[in-house]
Amino acid sequence: MPTDTSAPPWDDIVPSVLAGLALFLFALRYLGKTLEDVAGERMKRAIAAATDNRLLGLVVGIVATTLLDSSSATIILVISLVRAGQLSFPQALGVILGSNIGTTVSSQIYAFDAMKYYAPALLLVGFLAHVLGPTDRWKGYGTVALSLGLVFFSLNFIGDTMKPLGDYKPLHDWLLGQSTVSGVVVGASITAIIQSSSATVGIVVKMAKEGIVPLGAGIAIMLGAEVGTCTDVLVASIGRERAALRTGLFQLLLNVITVLLGIPLVAVLARVVEATSGDVGRQIANAHILFNTAGALLFLPFTPWIARLLVRLIPDRSGREEARGPATMRLRNT
Repeated sequence: MPTDTSAPPWDDIVPSVLAGLALFLFALRYLGKTLEDVAGERMKRAIAAATDNRLLGLVVGIVATTLLDSSSATIILVISLVRAGQLSFPQALGVILGSNIGTTVSSQIYAFDAMKYYAPALLLVGFLAHVLGPTDRWKGYGTVALSLGLVFFSLNFIGDTMKPLGDYKPLHDWLLGQSTVSGVVVGASITAIIQSSSATVGIVVKMAKEGIVPLGAGIAIMLGAEVGTCTDVLVASIGRERAALRTGLFQLLLNVITVLLGIPLVAVLARVVEATSGDVGRQIANAHILFNTAGALLFLPFTPWIARLLVRLIPDRSGREEARGPATMRLRNT
């Protein structure tokens, strides 16, 4: 338990954290864009190859989001495939559920202590491949490695800068005194502002590893990040085809309902993950994957009915949207 009540050097901590956060968000977004450029078409083909088997769609969503490092990128690819008639709307829901699980992979990576040692190697290898690569593909791979190295480097920089806060008792007491609901609101607000749940969860994991964020508060903020991450897809859906609106609404309903179900179970989830590791950062990462996996599996059996409900709620402008099932429904451009 921290005992230091003297004020930390805020004039050093705040500017450094903001600079580290800016670098982290830049690297994360550039990584996602580069991965989409390198693997986007392959991911489209892989997603389009998903059959009527909902479980396969779930697996495809996990793999695509893990490789693209962005659930939003996966969902945008799904929307384009549904609009083109290459993927039925019920199939798309399975892939979206998988993307919610795939996005937890990054939190597992952030929880590794060895990440600080990988960052310099990735930066060096990525830079050399980007500059000296014989083909555009190799240069693209180099950019991916360079961006990933920057993600790790900036996250470690933020954690090192915040280390003095680990001994600051007033902050620790304040975090312990926050309710689960207030933690969810904080997580949702931060994620809506910075437009990245991976960034929110990554920073929380790093702060927990430094002894700043306690387990309960970290899980609550993680839950809020799941709600906040819906904003970019919803904003992108406004004014677009009905497929985009339905997809954004499905992601919002999925995350809001699972978070509402999860809020009363935070204490139970905390006890479960405490048994998985002695590292609070690792515990939060484990809670992230357990929570998102449970939510996806809870919704998966009901995707055909959910799809029909969403088609009725947001019908085609012509009013003649088909919703007979994954094998027969194809969404037309509107």
